[in-house]
Amino acid sequence: MNLEMAIQTAAHAYPGGLKALAGAMCMRYDSLKHKVSVTYTSAHLSPSELAMLIDLVGPAPLHALCSGAGYVAMPLPAEPDDDDCVVAELAEAMHEDGQFAATTSRAYSDRRFDAREMAAIERDALDAITAKTRVVAAARKVFNAGRTPPERRVAPKGRKA
Repeated sequence: MNLEMAIQTAAHAYPGGLKALAGAMCMRYDSLKHKVSVTYTSAHLSPSELAMLIDLVGPAPLHALCSGAGYVAMPLPAEPDDDDCVVAELAEAMHEDGQFAATTSRAYSDRRFDAREMAAIERDALDAITAKTRVVAAARKVFNAGRTPPERRVAPKGRKA
């Protein structure tokens, strides 16, 4: 689905409809109606309005934007609760890499992919990437726990800080 259709579909699917969404965005109904319409081409959401819309309606417009540019959007992992989870998260990431390799190898055994195999490869690839971002989040938590607030830097005479 292209970005314009994703915006229009998500906006109209908002609980309470477009009028409720306009209220949540502190925007006039007619203005929002024109900005999310695929047929009214002279009005568009600003970047900050698009960000607010995505916060309110969910990630469908974001996924359409990224997909159109050849990217994939994925949520950042929550900071882990366990202080000793870096090794566990790393082990899980390696397991997901193994799952991805096995799925891809199995699917490619006949030298072609069908739709079900391609969906499994994409799912396992995303799981592997997500597992690695959890490792980074766990490592970042440990890193941040050991940091002290930076001291105020004093610039040498004649230079700005």
